[in-house]
Amino acid sequence: MIETEVNTENKAGYKKTKLGWIPKDWELRNLGNLFEFKNGINAGKDAYGKGVKFVNVMDVFGNTFIIHDNIIGSVSISEKQLEKNLLQRGDVLFNRTSEIRDEIGMTALYSDDEKAVFGGFVIRGRPKNNKLLPEFSAYGLQMEPVRRQIISRGQGAVRVNIGQSDLEQVYFPIPPKKEQSDIVKIIASWDEAISKIEKLIQAKKRYKKGLMQRLFSAKVRFPEFVKSEEVRKTRFGIYPKDWEYMKIQEIATQIKNKVGDETKFYTVMSCTKHDGLVSSLEYFDRQVFSKDISNYKAVEKGEFAYATNHVEEGSIGYNNWCDKGAISPMYTVFKADRKKINDDYLYAVLKTENYRRIFEIFTNGTVNRRGSLRWKDFKKIKVPVPTLGEQIAISKVLKCADIEILILEKQLKSYQKQKKGLMQQLLTGKVRVN
Repeated sequence: MIETEVNTENKAGYKKTKLGWIPKDWELRNLGNLFEFKNGINAGKDAYGKGVKFVNVMDVFGNTFIIHDNIIGSVSISEKQLEKNLLQRGDVLFNRTSEIRDEIGMTALYSDDEKAVFGGFVIRGRPKNNKLLPEFSAYGLQMEPVRRQIISRGQGAVRVNIGQSDLEQVYFPIPPKKEQSDIVKIIASWDEAISKIEKLIQAKKRYKKGLMQRLFSAKVRFPEFVKSEEVRKTRFGIYPKDWEYMKIQEIATQIKNKVGDETKFYTVMSCTKHDGLVSSLEYFDRQVFSKDISNYKAVEKGEFAYATNHVEEGSIGYNNWCDKGAISPMYTVFKADRKKINDDYLYAVLKTENYRRIFEIFTNGTVNRRGSLRWKDFKKIKVPVPTLGEQIAISKVLKCADIEILILEKQLKSYQKQKKGLMQQLLTGKVRVN
């Protein structure tokens, strides 16, 4: 049973501490009393890729638990190093450094018995006593009052770091063991529901990827558009002979407009591998772009943009949500001829894994030493072009798949938000478990 304590300051049974109001039967300790901290190892370049399992900082980001199936790295080290840096079930791992202040001290729990060691950008916290259940410590270190302490102790301007002595001073609330166990069970049930949605989203994305491959290679076609069963073999794929195979310059034009003086009317964008063009402020939750954007490229609604130096990584997007967008001068902007090609169809083609590889081949084939793919080379890339009717039919099928994924992603965000709110209530004692 859960009893809600709305206003802890005015209720009996609570005490004021350096962390705020907590139940009287809870303890408040700093992490130095609870954990023994140790920095990870830094091995030579030749040591990586073989040997014992190796947990690096990327394994820590965004996780609650680390299991051996999620660890892909390995390192070859001496027996002495192995003995000193061997992880144990129940160890808590902290991210030691980041360019983003809010990311320092992020935690993950090592919950496996397989041999593994940890890297130099990671701090290991090994429990000194049995006051904390391992799972409770992992959840508790994510709650807002504790995270604020960790973040505030980070040092550095360009790159923020946190040391063992900084972590030792962070205060942490400790409920009785029975309450810890009950709290863990409640939060774990939310984790289970979230995990199911995440797996379903991944399954839907795999299905969409396979569907795209079948549609764009014409292994699956709409019978009403088929005029010939013959195929056209190209360097980068096999397409129906009744489809055209055109250079991008035949169906699109480069746009070179700049934002200029009217900066207040423009939304600054960033380009992501999976989601394309997004609001930079919303994506990073802070300003990472220049204060003066007058020299930025303008990306009007219905225009495409790709990272001239990184398009082979999938950094290409389409503005279908903002009337006036602005993107870094390092991007190339272009607009499709809608009499020849459907925007949604073209964007779907250019976002496929096949075209990411094509961009990589064209980038490596240019004489530009910086590895960029400028418009003069990009426009020579060919794309399969069915009739407009078939393009629209293909786009509609893919859009239905996108809508299914979007609904699930919104549900996931809702569950994550509800879980976060519940964690804050449970882990600070504002909601008690009886």
